[in-house]
Amino acid sequence: MDTNKEAASRQNSYGGSSEIMSCSDSLDIDESDAHSSEEVQGEGSFSYRRLSRRHKCVIVSICTTSFIIMMSESIMSPLYPVETEVRGISTLVSGWVFAAYALGQVIFSPLIGKYIPNIGSRFVYLSGVFFAGGCTLLFGILEYIPLADGQLVFVVFCFLMQIVLSIGVTAQQTAAFTMASKEFGSNFTAVFGMMEVFVGLGMTVGPAIGGFLYTLGGFHLPFVVVGCLIVLSLPFNYFLLPSVRDERRYMSTNADRAVSKPKGISATRTILRDPTALVTLLSVVLGAGVWAVLDPILEPRLTDFDLTPEMSGVIFLILSASYALGSPISSWVADSLPDNRILMVPGFLVCAISHLLLGGSPLLGFDPDYREIWLTILSLITLGFAISMAVIPSYQIVLDVATDSGLEDNMETNGAVAGIWCSMYAVGDFIGPIFGGWMADDGGFAWTLTYTGLACILVSILLIISAVCDKKCRKPRKSLTDDEQSRTKLLQYNDDDYLTFTEVYIKTLVPPLQMA
Repeated sequence: MDTNKEAASRQNSYGGSSEIMSCSDSLDIDESDAHSSEEVQGEGSFSYRRLSRRHKCVIVSICTTSFIIMMSESIMSPLYPVETEVRGISTLVSGWVFAAYALGQVIFSPLIGKYIPNIGSRFVYLSGVFFAGGCTLLFGILEYIPLADGQLVFVVFCFLMQIVLSIGVTAQQTAAFTMASKEFGSNFTAVFGMMEVFVGLGMTVGPAIGGFLYTLGGFHLPFVVVGCLIVLSLPFNYFLLPSVRDERRYMSTNADRAVSKPKGISATRTILRDPTALVTLLSVVLGAGVWAVLDPILEPRLTDFDLTPEMSGVIFLILSASYALGSPISSWVADSLPDNRILMVPGFLVCAISHLLLGGSPLLGFDPDYREIWLTILSLITLGFAISMAVIPSYQIVLDVATDSGLEDNMETNGAVAGIWCSMYAVGDFIGPIFGGWMADDGGFAWTLTYTGLACILVSILLIISAVCDKKCRKPRKSLTDDEQSRTKLLQYNDDDYLTFTEVYIKTLVPPLQMA
């Protein structure tokens, strides 16, 4: 391999790291991996078979881990209310225990995204897996808190476990998005859709597996089994997941530092100042909220149909199953569109129609006593597909806004985008159940979903306005001058400047004669 091909190979490894990779047998990436990397970064269609071994390792690690972690999240919904009922804990307190998980994600997602470049995305990812598995295990042990100790001890430990669990899951998800966006570039939407397939599958099979294990061993067994699976995935991820290293830059003078990034302006603040990003993030909040709003109100609605518990569980799985099926389709379509909002707008419109039909909205002329199980099932199926259309394309829009605003396509920018996006999705998860429970008590099931349907229509209008304004008003990003380009080249490390631990050991401890 000549010098030019070797340089191209290192450049297409997305970070130029020469450290030893767990999914590779050598320090260099071969020529086929380089060509595969070029295809990933290019504008062509995404193909898993054409990926390099490094990229396949990243996808397999993220998808399998997301599947197991979503199982741990979904098994709590049907099992925790049973335990709280035995202990005489009110539904309001149980709802706040669930809300603590989403609130923790809202708070910690931006913080984790901000410090990922300093800590390292791989370390953050593995740490998140460890915390998620450990907290899932400990949550099952809470069953053994004596009833004589009262409700307070049990509730306090539940809150603590939920908060720490949210930190672990947030760390894993934020690091996963950061690494995927860094590794796959313009094809991230296709990879995101693939990831969401396993998220939907985890949420689909989790309650079924949890219910089966609950019948075998009680409250603790589902959490212990799933927690052990998460912990056992740590060595699997350690050896499978490669390191993703950011480009380092020399900052010798204050002038050079000012050229690299404006003083006092963080990546997060730059993104949040852009109107397009704000509208897109608002759509993320609503996309999560139209799903989460059903958590406290759908089950009471199903009791009107006199369904068996098994059939009610199947209906609950319809939404996550349709989302899992729609995710790869939405990602494939979005990856081929010039603007992802072309897919998001009809996605939110279908969300609006699904909510209006599911609730039997008075705006559509439904009678207040109208109840049809087939309409409920059809609405949940279309809602799952519509949420995938509305949510999956949004991440790439925020990432494009960040780079178009002058931020470099590095780990800091990717971490900031991942933190903001995950935080906004958690806001929807947090607000949705609270709004649903409050509105259902005051206005009923039909008007609750009518309001959320109207909100989806409003966001669709905002997305259209945002797209039109961007097309007419947004200025193209200014290209660097020759002086700035030469300065950037001087500031940037060469790939040879990255040293592995072994190389540092040789250069510092081995005698100079042996080094020669």
